[in-house]
Amino acid sequence: MQGRNTLISGAIVALMLASPACADVKTGIDAYTRGDFATAVNTWRPLAIAGDADAQYNLGQAYRLGRGVPDDPQMAESWFKQAADQGHERARNAYGLTLFQNGRRQEAIPYIEESAGNNFPQAQYVFATLLFNGDMIEKDWVRSYAMMTRAAAADVAAAKAGLEQLDKYIPLEQRQRGLRLAQVFDNAADRGTDPVGTAIAVAPVAPSRVASLPKPPLVKPPVVKPPVVTAAAPRPAIDGNWRVQLGAFSTASSASALWGTLKGRVAALGPYQNFIVPVGAITRLQAGPLPNRAAADQLCVAVRASANACLVVAP
Repeated sequence: MQGRNTLISGAIVALMLASPACADVKTGIDAYTRGDFATAVNTWRPLAIAGDADAQYNLGQAYRLGRGVPDDPQMAESWFKQAADQGHERARNAYGLTLFQNGRRQEAIPYIEESAGNNFPQAQYVFATLLFNGDMIEKDWVRSYAMMTRAAAADVAAAKAGLEQLDKYIPLEQRQRGLRLAQVFDNAADRGTDPVGTAIAVAPVAPSRVASLPKPPLVKPPVVKPPVVTAAAPRPAIDGNWRVQLGAFSTASSASALWGTLKGRVAALGPYQNFIVPVGAITRLQAGPLPNRAAADQLCVAVRASANACLVVAP
């Protein structure tokens, strides 16, 4: 593990032992950021034992990833739970996914549902899969499609592939209802509100290790072919300011890169301009303006045909 190969100087160890009261969560974050995982862990551990929820969460992440300590899913679960019990939102998300990955799926579901509602994309992907399968919860394809759409828009690769599969099996009318529900979730989202410096942002549980979509049903619903939309089609008069959202990223450069890719792949985007929209820590890629909901829905059909997520954004 990367943490096992980290060397800590004797001076740093001596300083930590001499002045433990001076250590805080941010000190551990700084050490973690520069790759000194062992120092980060040694800084967080006494704080976590004393009950600091941020330190407990970060220590759980260290055990989950094997950074500065051996990778240990059970220890990660234990630290996540202690922080989760204090209401730490990131820890509740991590705890639910860890429970699920550790095989305690029934216990995990309430946490995963809560995290999905709080716009954690990996939880949305897992919850969408459970809803599609009717696995330990009531089957709900409309809600499944909405959650999978939200996770795909947040650039979860597994959710993009999952959305492509759902397109094959969920009837068009239910998919359209799912898109409207996803828009409701999107409008209500309050992203980018995590306090800076209180918790490390580390790689989430890989969704591909958590859940998978089922085999195709015995009776497949009819395949609905999207209408052919070409760049040569006349652009309608603009009487509104509707947009479509094509993705959400941590950097503006990633959003711009996707726009360059999609412009060359989706002819229907030709008449429209891109909008790079920062929302807290997230940068959203949108296209428009479009005259009305129907035009936005039609553009999303063309975009979705290229296996990219698409959400309608109301004025």
